[in-house]
Amino acid sequence: GPHYFPFRHASCFRCFMTGADPLARERLQTRGQPVKEVSEKTILIVEDEMPIRALLRNALEEISVEIVEAVDGPNALDLLEEWREEDPFRPWPDLILLDLGLPGMGGLQVLGKIRKREETRRIPVVIFSSDDQALVVRTAYERGANGYVVKPVRATLLRESVKAVANYWLHWNAMAQ
Repeated sequence: GPHYFPFRHASCFRCFMTGADPLARERLQTRGQPVKEVSEKTILIVEDEMPIRALLRNALEEISVEIVEAVDGPNALDLLEEWREEDPFRPWPDLILLDLGLPGMGGLQVLGKIRKREETRRIPVVIFSSDDQALVVRTAYERGANGYVVKPVRATLLRESVKAVANYWLHWNAMAQ
């Protein structure tokens, strides 16, 4: 059967299933089981390549986090813009994993817009990019990235690195309130 992700509100199910089976939400709601909260932590993945997005999602599911996915920069910014539309107290994402090589609006531009907005500027943003040029890395930090991970070529290493980054930002790092 279809795979269901842990999430806080049935209304934000659409965030997970962009382009997926439109009946999935109805099927989920008619299974007779209340949707229970699995985790308080939310990660926004901004990655245009579906296989990489799927790999990141699968790795993060192992550590029980709510996963929201964006396929490009405008999609990510729209999600953040609408984040509290239905629930004004919905917590902001605890972490944003941002690819730099996005089509159209690049990751650095997205990062700049996240940092300019008062409500989102404190959200940790970790860059996941295959670009390892020193100038690009420095620019990302200058624009407000909290971390920069060069995507390992091997899938197993990518899985381990994303889990380590998520564990650090969601569990080990103490954030200023």
